[in-house]
This record gives sequence, structure tokens and C-alpha cells, in this order.
Amino acid sequence: MPVDLNVRVPSSNRLADFTGMAGRLGLTGFATSLSLGSPVTRTNEGMVLLTRADITGKGLESVKKQLARVRRRAAIVAVPLSDIEVSNWAAEDSRVDLLAIVELSKEYIIHESTAKLAAETGIALEIPIAPLLETSGLDRSKVLKVYRESVATATSAGMNVVLSSCASEPILMRAPSAVWHIGILLGMDKQHSRETVYQVPDRILSLSERKRSSESITPGIEIVREDE
Repeated sequence: MPVDLNVRVPSSNRLADFTGMAGRLGLTGFATSLSLGSPVTRTNEGMVLLTRADITGKGLESVKKQLARVRRRAAIVAVPLSDIEVSNWAAEDSRVDLLAIVELSKEYIIHESTAKLAAETGIALEIPIAPLLETSGLDRSKVLKVYRESVATATSAGMNVVLSSCASEPILMRAPSAVWHIGILLGMDKQHSRETVYQVPDRILSLSERKRSSESITPGIEIVREDE
């Protein structure tokens, strides 16, 4: 199903504006960092709302502590790409759903070693498209260069890629068809780009549900209850 995994709803009183736009664009749901009371909720209109947690710590210990606190409460857990130590650790931790590009510089693009680790654990690379809409000229060219290099590295390693709007206003949200055309702009072929919009979010959410319903001992080792 076409789900936007990163919509920056600024406050709960604006939520209806975003759900209304999502419905008009053909989305079936989206993830937001708003407190929704549950990892997954559904509106009266049938829109699926997902609680998203973005890890904000700068050092490895801070990231570890935050991840342990938020995993059970969030449908989507994203760790920003940062220094190689933190990024590689996050890429190996099965509790993480997304490695997100948040800084548009070579220092913060995904490295081959990180992509290979993430491919093994099923963690996806998140590309936010808002910077493409908010820039022009040389600045947009720089964004495209960072994104194309990151997509190429992830794809070569077998890592999933997901495109998110990162929209802070409803007008910045995009229809699924528009998003997969942006994927082509970033170097994906048509089939791969469509998968990032229509199939990859489903895979991420299915795996996320399994993570929340199990007891993680260490990354990659979990206890699944007998009735599951």
C-alpha cells in the first residue's frame, strides 16, 4: 500500500489537514512523530496513522539508550546517518527500521560498509524528497548528487530504499505516482522506483510489527511467544 513514512505534522490540531490531503493524493496512510497513543491507529475515514520515532542522539551511547526506550512505542524507528561508527552500529541493529539522510553533505551519505550491513538486517535507506522541492539551481544539483550517490550505493549492496515526503505542510505531500517518478530522477529504473513506493513500505511495516511483538535479547536474537 502507498504509505508515506515521514510526514512532519507540526501539531495535533493540524492532523486533519494532513489526513485530508493524504486521502486526496491516494495515500492509504503516513507516519508522523506526533504522539498518537498507539504505534498504529486508524481514522474514521480509514487512513492508517503510524507513530514514528527519530533518534536524535549524537553519540553511540545516546542512540542506544533512545532506541531501547522507543522501539515498542513506535511503528517506525529512524536513525539519521552520521559518523561511520554510529551508522554501522545502527545498520546491524534489527530494532531499527530506517537509516535516514538528514545532512546533505558527503560526510553523511551512506557508505558501502553501512549499506551491506543494513541489507542483511532488512533496514532501508530513507530519502526525504522535501529538499528537492525547497531548493533550486546549484543547491538542488548538490542535493541530487548526494541522493544519486546514496541510492547507487544502497542499490548495489542490496539495501532497500524508501522515498518519503518529509512534508511539513500538506501542500508538500506528493502522490505515489509523483514520488516514483522522483525515484527515476535519482537513478532507479521504473520497476525499482515503483517498488520503493508501493512495496518497500509494506515490507518495512510488516517487519516492524514483528519486532514490536517479540522480545529482543540482542540485535538479531529475539524471543517469539508460543501463540505467535
